Amino acid sequence: MTVSYKDSFNNCAIYLPALKFEYARFAHSGSFRRTLPFSAQDLNFLSPKSELFHYPWALLSAGQAAQSIKANDPPTMVSERDRTTSIVVGDSGGYQVQSGNIKYRGPETVRRMMRWMETNTDYSMVLDFPTGGIKSGQIAKHTTRLRAEGHGGLIDEAAGQNRQAADFNAALVQTSLNNQQFQIERSPGATKFLNVLQGRNEAESKAWYEHVKHHNFEGWAFAGGNRENFTLLLQRLIDLRDDKLLEKVQWVHILGKSELDLACLYTVVQRAVRRHITPTLQFSFDSASHSLMAGNYRLYAGALFDKQGWSMVPARMADAALVGSNENFGDYLASQGFRTGTMRPSKPGPRVFPLEIESGGFPL
Repeated sequence: MTVSYKDSFNNCAIYLPALKFEYARFAHSGSFRRTLPFSAQDLNFLSPKSELFHYPWALLSAGQAAQSIKANDPPTMVSERDRTTSIVVGDSGGYQVQSGNIKYRGPETVRRMMRWMETNTDYSMVLDFPTGGIKSGQIAKHTTRLRAEGHGGLIDEAAGQNRQAADFNAALVQTSLNNQQFQIERSPGATKFLNVLQGRNEAESKAWYEHVKHHNFEGWAFAGGNRENFTLLLQRLIDLRDDKLLEKVQWVHILGKSELDLACLYTVVQRAVRRHITPTLQFSFDSASHSLMAGNYRLYAGALFDKQGWSMVPARMADAALVGSNENFGDYLASQGFRTGTMRPSKPGPRVFPLEIESGGFPL
């Protein structure tokens, strides 16, 4: 019987595993090189039909999937899913566009990202230009481009109002121009857009918020320093509350954060917002750490709790002796010290709790 997590996180902030495009494609139409007791399609955890488990939430970036849009683009577990049984949040690919990994071609690029998200995702970030690219010099070239395109006045006007540097205001102006295009060209009802908040400190975060808050979207996404600094996150939420904007939206997402302690704090904040402001607002957060782990032949097999913090505990699977082994997965983890339903007794100190893995399981 498939394990389903669809009712496991009611009234909680939801973790969104950030999918790799290659995984999303393989889980839809790939196949394994050797016989296993499940198919590649069972890796599609968005589907209730998966024989492994059903987890109905994920994130996928347009920066990976919408490098170009063609009629013969390969289908994925996201594009072909039942949207009544799953929710996928789309990242706009702003980092890839800003950094040049996707060539910026003006409104055509903005439109391409928007159309991909409208086709594939339920909630979607607007195409922001992250402030993280200021220090590396990535924004500087866009500052020059915007001035050459005749937008220098907008940069200087914003700088005069918020007293921030030209490159910061170039990122802000470009994002605002993208927001305007999204509002004008969006397909009503296709997806719900999230207004993205950037900024590396309080001054930048506040200036960004004041500049974009009038754009009418269905949610908010916290990026840059707003995701790293919990004080900034709370301050902007207070601004949204005071401006009567939080009660008008459906979704709040924190980009690229999935630490266990923060997950609990996001849930606490969501419950406070639901209690005092709007009873249905959903918070979510994401990371790609699971994909990075798998790429290094590692997986999460437990959680560590001590006075220094909380973290997930990895197990390494890159053992050549396991190739062709008939040992079951759960038994292998037990042999490495992960005991089902108990703490790991062999090591004193911090308490390590294993994930609930039944003895046996699928073959390695």
